[in-house]
Amino acid sequence: MIRLEFALRRKPGMSRAEFQQYWREVHGPLVARHATTLNIHRYVQLHTLDDPINDALAEARGGMEAPYDGVAELWWTDPDALR
Repeated sequence: MIRLEFALRRKPGMSRAEFQQYWREVHGPLVARHATTLNIHRYVQLHTLDDPINDALAEARGGMEAPYDGVAELWWTDPDALR
Protein backbone atom coordinates (compact mmCIF):
# COMPACT_ATOMS: atom_id res chain seq x y z
CA MET A 1 0.00 0.00 0.00
CA ILE A 2 1.29 3.48 -0.86
CA ARG A 3 0.05 6.57 0.93
CA LEU A 4 0.82 10.16 -0.02
CA GLU A 5 -0.05 12.96 2.36
CA PHE A 6 -0.50 16.58 1.36
CA ALA A 7 -0.49 19.34 3.99
CA LEU A 8 -2.87 22.05 2.79
CA ARG A 9 -3.27 25.76 3.42
CA ARG A 10 -6.18 27.84 2.21
CA LYS A 11 -5.79 30.71 -0.26
CA PRO A 12 -5.16 34.16 1.25
CA GLY A 13 -8.45 35.88 2.01
CA MET A 14 -10.36 32.61 2.35
CA SER A 15 -11.73 31.74 5.77
CA ARG A 16 -11.14 28.31 7.26
CA ALA A 17 -14.89 27.63 7.04
CA GLU A 18 -14.93 28.55 3.32
CA PHE A 19 -11.89 26.37 2.68
CA GLN A 20 -13.35 23.38 4.48
CA GLN A 21 -16.70 23.74 2.73
CA TYR A 22 -15.02 23.93 -0.69
CA TRP A 23 -12.72 21.03 0.08
CA ARG A 24 -15.54 18.86 1.41
CA GLU A 25 -18.29 19.77 -1.09
CA VAL A 26 -16.36 20.47 -4.32
CA HIS A 27 -12.89 18.95 -4.23
CA GLY A 28 -13.83 15.76 -2.38
CA PRO A 29 -16.54 14.81 -4.88
CA LEU A 30 -14.15 15.68 -7.74
CA VAL A 31 -11.59 13.21 -6.42
CA ALA A 32 -14.32 10.61 -5.89
CA ARG A 33 -15.50 10.96 -9.51
CA HIS A 34 -11.98 10.37 -10.83
CA ALA A 35 -10.77 7.82 -8.27
CA THR A 36 -11.16 4.86 -10.62
CA THR A 37 -9.34 6.62 -13.47
CA LEU A 38 -6.51 7.62 -11.12
CA ASN A 39 -6.42 4.19 -9.44
CA ILE A 40 -6.97 5.80 -6.04
CA HIS A 41 -7.77 3.12 -3.49
CA ARG A 42 -8.65 5.50 -0.65
CA TYR A 43 -9.02 9.27 -0.18
CA VAL A 44 -9.14 10.83 3.28
CA GLN A 45 -9.63 14.46 4.30
CA LEU A 46 -8.36 15.48 7.73
CA HIS A 47 -9.79 18.88 8.64
CA THR A 48 -8.08 21.16 11.15
CA LEU A 49 -10.15 22.08 14.17
CA ASP A 50 -10.24 25.53 15.74
CA ASP A 51 -9.10 24.57 19.21
CA PRO A 52 -7.47 26.91 21.73
CA ILE A 53 -4.98 24.17 22.58
CA ASN A 54 -3.35 24.69 19.17
CA ASP A 55 -2.51 28.32 20.02
CA ALA A 56 -1.26 27.30 23.47
CA LEU A 57 1.03 24.64 21.98
CA ALA A 58 2.44 27.10 19.43
CA GLU A 59 3.07 29.70 22.13
CA ALA A 60 4.80 27.14 24.35
CA ARG A 61 7.17 26.38 21.47
CA GLY A 62 8.01 30.03 20.90
CA GLY A 63 5.68 30.47 17.93
CA MET A 64 5.26 28.53 14.75
CA GLU A 65 4.57 29.15 11.08
CA ALA A 66 0.95 29.42 10.00
CA PRO A 67 -0.90 26.17 10.74
CA TYR A 68 -2.12 23.87 8.02
CA ASP A 69 -5.84 23.86 7.29
CA GLY A 70 -5.99 20.17 6.54
CA VAL A 71 -4.20 17.07 5.36
CA ALA A 72 -5.25 14.99 2.37
CA GLU A 73 -4.31 11.31 2.22
CA LEU A 74 -4.35 9.45 -1.08
CA TRP A 75 -3.81 5.69 -1.07
CA TRP A 76 -2.86 3.31 -3.88
CA THR A 77 -2.60 -0.45 -3.66
CA ASP A 78 0.93 -0.65 -5.14
CA PRO A 79 3.50 1.33 -7.17
CA ASP A 80 2.00 0.17 -10.47
CA ALA A 81 -1.31 1.80 -9.55
CA LEU A 82 0.47 5.17 -9.57
CA ARG A 83 1.44 4.81 -13.21
